Amino acid sequence: MERATSHGARFLDRHTVTAIEREGGRVTAVVTDRGTFPADIVVSAAGFWGPLIGAMAGVPVPLQPLAHQYAKTGPLPELAGVNDPRTEASKPILRFQDRDLYYREHTDRIGIGSYAHRPIPVDPARLPAYDDAPVMPSSLPFTPEDFAPAGRTASSCSPRSARAGSRRASTASSPSRPTACRSSASPARCAASGWPRRCG
Repeated sequence: MERATSHGARFLDRHTVTAIEREGGRVTAVVTDRGTFPADIVVSAAGFWGPLIGAMAGVPVPLQPLAHQYAKTGPLPELAGVNDPRTEASKPILRFQDRDLYYREHTDRIGIGSYAHRPIPVDPARLPAYDDAPVMPSSLPFTPEDFAPAGRTASSCSPRSARAGSRRASTASSPSRPTACRSSASPARCAASGWPRRCG
């Protein structure tokens, strides 16, 4: 963000996009709940809200938001004083692909994410507004029964994490493409619009 702002970019938080104005097949403005912004080019970086933003421009975005389980351990003595709270992690994310698990540091805790459960589709239009969400719009109520098998696998892989116990858990939403591969496109239906997508 610092590099972007140093080159003239502005980040406007708490602005909900409500429409994208078009004329002659081209975008002309982005309408928000806090005003309208003229625009020759619109780039959607809306994550799991991508299909909603795309629809405003008449561009189908082939994403289906899916929820996955995420839990954090209690404080681990081994991580005490190791990580800067501002950046949280000094080690890379560790993935256990055979079990659809991943681990990452949260200062003195370990976060454990799992995709090894039933598909949990999410309707982005039904998510709460940012200011109304208990944690954040993408954080849904945790369902322990979905996480139980992954929790057992995580405990066997990292007994110390298991002994620390789970202190915080949630069901997070993330966008997924039907083909689950990298894609970038410039739709023909509306010039000067596009949507990027990366796979994690």
